[in-house]
Amino acid sequence: MKIRQGFVSNSSSSSFCIFGICLNKRYVFKNMNQEIKEKLFEKERKSYEESDQEVPTDVNELIDDFCSFIDDAIKLQKVKLDTFYYQYGEDDEIYIGRSYTTLKDTETGKDFKDSVYNGLQILFPNSKLKCHITELSSSN
Repeated sequence: MKIRQGFVSNSSSSSFCIFGICLNKRYVFKNMNQEIKEKLFEKERKSYEESDQEVPTDVNELIDDFCSFIDDAIKLQKVKLDTFYYQYGEDDEIYIGRSYTTLKDTETGKDFKDSVYNGLQILFPNSKLKCHITELSSSN
């Protein structure tokens, strides 16, 4: 029996199953913890300056890789969350949560879900986010 773990992607299809939320770029930039956001923006600005490029004034131009921005925020705060990027048409959406393949033997379902809510609360402290199970499968 083959077991597929983690995010799997190839040229014809991709799929994942997580407990978490789906957010668009606008929501993330508006509601993310301000201190985290400022640290990440400063990191981006420095990388532009070090490469002698003009620093963009528009946030959307400054953050050219939305998924990496969220991944960096998660690493910075040391929360146990994963990201799954999905683009549909012109919209950038990111799924933030945990895959059920990360559930530890000693962890209860409640512990698992609480870890997701706690991690999201650190990233988005003033938001009332409702998590749910998301299964997404798409083919090109």
